[in-house]
Amino acid sequence: MDSGISTSETGGTTSGKTFMERLKAQNARHKQQLEEKRKKLEAKQKENQRPAVSHSLNAFNISVNTSQAVDNDKPINSTLPEPPKAPLSSRQSVFRTPAGRGDRHKQINQLKLSPIVPNLAEHTPKTPGHSGVKKSREEKDKMSFASPHFSKLKRSVSLLSDLDDNLIVVKGKSYRKLTLLGKGGSCKVYEAVDEQSQVVYAIKIAELPEDEGLRRSLINEVLLLERLQDSRYVIRMKDYDMDESSNRLYVVMERGDTDFASFLTRNADSINTRFIHFYWEQMLRAVKVIHDQNIVHADLKPANFLLVRGNLKLIDFGISSSAHENKKKSAIVGTLDYMAPEQFTDEQPQVKIDVWALGCILYRIVYGKLPFADVPRSDRINKICDPRFAIRFNPIEDEIILRSIKRCLERNYEKRASIDELLQLLADSSSAPGAEASIDYAALASEMQGATPKTLAKKLKRLVLQSQTRKKLNFDD
Repeated sequence: MDSGISTSETGGTTSGKTFMERLKAQNARHKQQLEEKRKKLEAKQKENQRPAVSHSLNAFNISVNTSQAVDNDKPINSTLPEPPKAPLSSRQSVFRTPAGRGDRHKQINQLKLSPIVPNLAEHTPKTPGHSGVKKSREEKDKMSFASPHFSKLKRSVSLLSDLDDNLIVVKGKSYRKLTLLGKGGSCKVYEAVDEQSQVVYAIKIAELPEDEGLRRSLINEVLLLERLQDSRYVIRMKDYDMDESSNRLYVVMERGDTDFASFLTRNADSINTRFIHFYWEQMLRAVKVIHDQNIVHADLKPANFLLVRGNLKLIDFGISSSAHENKKKSAIVGTLDYMAPEQFTDEQPQVKIDVWALGCILYRIVYGKLPFADVPRSDRINKICDPRFAIRFNPIEDEIILRSIKRCLERNYEKRASIDELLQLLADSSSAPGAEASIDYAALASEMQGATPKTLAKKLKRLVLQSQTRKKLNFDD
């Protein structure tokens, strides 16, 4: 299965190519302009034979001296006191001067743009044609933050993130790091707060590798997330950006409460029929969303479901692709314990590999372990692919759940159940004679939606105590 950009009807490859070319062109132009500005500044410094203490604002072509008070009636830098002579080596821009951690915070304080940018019209040097009359609406619009005149400013502000390790700048917006949520491979995920709105987000920072295939895989995740933003079963993405200068990809997403793997571990004693039916249905509906878009996730596992206010949402589309792509896969990708037999042999991705992974998740919830957990890891691939090796299904009281597990773990993917069939099985169990009439999944979802993980655990324990008509599932061998 190829881990590259989707070539489905939506034109994933074209979008990815345009995205890459546009960002590369913008960054190339920006670097060239910065270099020209730097050379001009150095030439002027040599001519004046004085230390450079001003910071260039590339977006406006002006220089603001941080040691001089601003006089609204005089042009900036019109009366500079003669500074003491200094060696040429000390006359360097703050963006180029090596500095310690204490010096970086001092530099950041000097670079505060808030006193300058909002009142730019007041501090701009008067030209011969300047009348001092209040600007028209059209002229004000030219100076608005939405205009192209500020596009360079966003890039200049991004340099601040290099001076402060706790600052993340994405498309001109500043986020302050709070804590590291997780890391894997070349990616790190931070909890960060928007300094303007004070809303907390999860920001994924990926170091873009030299390998083109891995690079396209990271971009593919952003494109698929953007494509699936209409669904409440997929993590919300607020913004994204790719910085070629630092070779990093930034993705700003909503902050979840916890991943489903951690939630299952903490609430192992609260698992009962209601718990299983509620979260099994949510997993099925989440996967149905991507299958309806002809997308194969290819790495479903509890850690890739995020709990957000009581509801499960899919995350991590890094190796996802379009179903039935006519491409040979270059490597086996996925998580071994959740991989279907055809992932080791088939050249094309099939949506049924996600169904097998869901069966492994449900097996773990019901029996407390994975289907091949007792097989040595060195022999696990052989046993997954060998139809003569029987998967052990211990009897449980809920026949619908047991049947669902068996239908998911069919080694022949052509005989394996579809997501629609599994949802129908679950619906039949709710309407079957003798089914517990008091289970209202819609009300249960509404009750749990706004709960925190701690409150959610309490609610689940209360549901266990209230279950009078059904016995606890038997998880023993």
